[in-house]
Amino acid sequence: METGESQAQAHTSGIVPSGDFVRKRYLTSWLFGLGILLFLLPFSEIKCSSTTLAENSGLGIALGWQWKVAMVGKNSEWLDKLTKDASSETKNKLKEKPNVFALVALFAGFAGLIFSLLKNENRSLFTMSAGILAVLMLVALMIQFKLVLQSSLSDAGSKNDFMNSIIRVQFTFWYYFSLLLFGGTVFVSFCQHKLQLQDALKKAYDFEFEKQQHLS
Repeated sequence: METGESQAQAHTSGIVPSGDFVRKRYLTSWLFGLGILLFLLPFSEIKCSSTTLAENSGLGIALGWQWKVAMVGKNSEWLDKLTKDASSETKNKLKEKPNVFALVALFAGFAGLIFSLLKNENRSLFTMSAGILAVLMLVALMIQFKLVLQSSLSDAGSKNDFMNSIIRVQFTFWYYFSLLLFGGTVFVSFCQHKLQLQDALKKAYDFEFEKQQHLS
């Protein structure tokens, strides 16, 4: 007759890694914390060919801070077309105002960090949900910027077709690293949740086994 432990392992084998690494109490806390800190670094750049015209951090995008101009001169007019909002002919711009997607991603990161520090039986579900929300919002931010750039440059007119073809919004390594870290919180939280279910199942089988042993 199989013991409770062997039966539980049979039901959960292949679901999650068997190592103790994902069981570490503050693993998701570190991942959320690092993902949040990366918001202080440049997340997005406006580039003309290989030249950076302006850049902004994740926190700057979230709070609507002014883009840091990396190059001045005639190319600055293209930055104005993308970021200035005063009596504009187009509604589609990278406006210098708080960005909802970046704000929600940052909020989800902080919420996940707080949840990861709590002693709650549903902690892994909370952190997994926060991680998923952060990932979705960061992806939505990238899509938004790409669409806004395409729309804004197309509004500039056909006479600027050449410049329009070489100006682009590019996301930095720090953006993708933050996205990866938040994605890591989803994976780790999922594994921790499955391990919790495995432990609960093991205890249930152990209880039933001990009860049968006692009756026999």
